[in-house]
Amino acid sequence: MTASRKIPVDQARGAEQFGVEAEIGSMADAYGYLFRRAHALFGASYNDYFAGTGLNITPVLGGMLILIDENPGLSQIELARLMRIEGSSMWQNVTRLIELGYIDRRRQEHDQRAFALDLTERGRKAVPRIKAGMLRHQRDMMSVLSDAERAQLRSMLLRLIDEGERRRDLAATSTARGGEAGRKTPPWRARRAAG
Repeated sequence: MTASRKIPVDQARGAEQFGVEAEIGSMADAYGYLFRRAHALFGASYNDYFAGTGLNITPVLGGMLILIDENPGLSQIELARLMRIEGSSMWQNVTRLIELGYIDRRRQEHDQRAFALDLTERGRKAVPRIKAGMLRHQRDMMSVLSDAERAQLRSMLLRLIDEGERRRDLAATSTARGGEAGRKTPPWRARRAAG
């Protein structure tokens, strides 16, 4: 049964004209809607949290820098796969990080068609600040939950993500091979399962 949930209409586009409350009704049972709302709140709060730091970093750009820091020489293709970002969007984000002076892009030695990404000195100095800010932001946003609830939420989200990606990978493999096919576990998923 759906609990009646009211949200101020002024949180919705054009609501300033009405000044009334609207109910989300059955949307309170729509997980995709709830995930999108939580994601939007996290993103807006993140931007507010980092405003005035001089870092000029969005959640996506911050995540990219952290992954590049933790995987020196990471290829642009592998970064796109890890972030689940389409190639053209990844190219724009990488270009933005280069323009901001946080990373360099170079041809990979073993494959001249691919690009490797490395932090610049400015990027190396920014990453610890980004990590610390992200942790503070996350703590603030998740403070309504107990430690046990946060751990449970993380575990459930990872399970949902793993299963969703497994299904997506299986569907892509099956389609590419013309039917159900054996599938190799991606290395990042194997590392997560082992660790």
